Order: sequence, then structure tokens, then C-alpha cells
Amino acid sequence: MGLANISIVGNLVKAPEQLQLASGKLKTTFVVAVNHAKKSESESADYYNVVAWGRLAELAGQYLDKGQQVTATGRLTLDRWTDKNGQARVTPVVNADQIAFPRRSQPDFSGGETDMSRTFAKGGSVRSVKYKEADVEDENFDDINEEAGDEDEDEDEDEEIVERVKGVFADAPPVKGGRKRAKTA
Repeated sequence: MGLANISIVGNLVKAPEQLQLASGKLKTTFVVAVNHAKKSESESADYYNVVAWGRLAELAGQYLDKGQQVTATGRLTLDRWTDKNGQARVTPVVNADQIAFPRRSQPDFSGGETDMSRTFAKGGSVRSVKYKEADVEDENFDDINEEAGDEDEDEDEDEEIVERVKGVFADAPPVKGGRKRAKTA
């Protein structure tokens, strides 16, 4: 199983859309335009759909707005679909486990970014910034990785990967000049 993790930095094309699923899970989706370095008169950008779940979805819907710069980090998947003309299409989707955005003209803050991650999704808090809510219309968001919202599954996968990595390196010789490792059971 391969993992494709990605971090993107760009601007929101539209305000986030929040959806309460029948299962009770909250899903927030938004589109981020990632501009290429300007090398000519015509600028180009790549567009990524970003999906957040649970508490992270709640915070993203509350604090993000159209045009705002955002950093989204998560698992990259490709949504394959067919358009109205029968053309096969592929849309890159970031299943976010972390979202950050620069602070804007707020009192009592000392620079940097506000970071909304799984830490906050599990009961932490984020300093509040006032933003508006609006709509995003994209028929593809409803079908994208509904199971990705199960944070427990994501954590189980993370733990499984950590255990596999530990197993690979458990018998590795120490790096020359480095500390010797004690073997684990």
C-alpha cells in the first residue's frame, strides 16, 4: 500500500461548503488554486479539491473564506469521473488532516499561522478569527471518499505504518558514528 501525502499552498476559489452526512459526520469541501511561478504574461494554476471531516471540517467551514490563502496537508487521491459529454476526467483530492492559514488583522495575535489539525479535532482549541460562510457547487464532492471521515481508521492505518517502519529498522545496523540501538521485542 502506497501513501501519497501532499501539502498544497494556494487560495480558496470559493467559500467552503459544509455537509452533514446521514451518518452524522460533518464534511467540509473547498477548492484551492495553486499558482505556478509566473514565467510569462499568462498565469496558470492547478486546482485541488480539499475534503475535511469532523472537528477539522467544522473549523475549516467557520474560519475559511473565498480568496483566502490556505495550506492543506493530507492524503492525495484521484477522483475519476465522467463529464456530461462522456469525457473521462480526473480531479486531485486532498483528504486533509491539517489545514493552516495566515492570520489577518487580528488583535492579540503574534504573527504566524493558525493551525487546525487532528490535535484540534480531538478537543483542542483554535484562536478565533471571524470569516463568512458561503456555498460551493460541485457535484463530485458528495461521492468522494465518504469513508475517509473515519478518523479512527486513519489513526489505525498510521499506527500500522509506524509498526511496519519500526520492524524494517529494528534489525538495521547503527549509523556509523551514531548511537547503538537496543533491539525491541
